[in-house]
Amino acid sequence: MEDRKWRKDILKELEEQDVVAVESIGILTEKDIRSALTAINKCEAERDESEEQKHIKDLQRQRAARVYGA
Repeated sequence: MEDRKWRKDILKELEEQDVVAVESIGILTEKDIRSALTAINKCEAERDESEEQKHIKDLQRQRAARVYGA
């Protein structure tokens, strides 16, 4: 029964974090999944959307220059 408990806990946590899928080429343990969630949460916490938007706008300007010769 304990085996099913951690699975239910993990599924609940994945649902709470809106995780759509967990993929692996092998068997995942509770530790594997929790490590992945920790890494994802850390990455998201350090994410800077203003820098992302700046990068996207720069790419759009570069594309416009190539396409329209501006």
